[in-house]
Amino acid sequence: MEKIFEIASKISTPLALSGIALIILFYIFRGILKKVPVVKQSDGSVILSKVIRVLFVIAVICIILGFMGYVVQLVVNRYYPQLQSEQVDVGTDKDIALEDIVQIVAQQQNVTIYFNPGCDSAVHRALIEPGEHYGKNTMDFLLKLKDRAKGAGINYDVQQKNQNRYEIICN
Repeated sequence: MEKIFEIASKISTPLALSGIALIILFYIFRGILKKVPVVKQSDGSVILSKVIRVLFVIAVICIILGFMGYVVQLVVNRYYPQLQSEQVDVGTDKDIALEDIVQIVAQQQNVTIYFNPGCDSAVHRALIEPGEHYGKNTMDFLLKLKDRAKGAGINYDVQQKNQNRYEIICN
């Protein structure tokens, strides 16, 4: 019985846990029925016996479905990994100014991004082409935006001042 509780403590899906609970209940009922002396087989004992068998079948089905849910979750996580919490993804359907997309990212990521006073207005207003823009983190995203600028390229660098502050430094 101790081994069953040890296994149950490692089960994470509710369906599999309910299956284990039903199996424990099955063994409890079976133990009770073995202790009761059987004088003759009546309709009541047949019905009770069938209920216990159905309970066992339901428990096995719950465990199988719980296991299948666990396997499906592993497969889905392998082929469709979750985005990292730091990953930045912004999609635009039209040209957008660098300062506007920087403001969107700052709000989305809950960070502060500012332009160094040495940056002229041409950098602020540089148009970024439409589409999906990705970065593994905020700094990576900001650096990749340089490559997506329309027309004459813009040149800047990004410094991370602390965990939530970034500065765009124009060259």
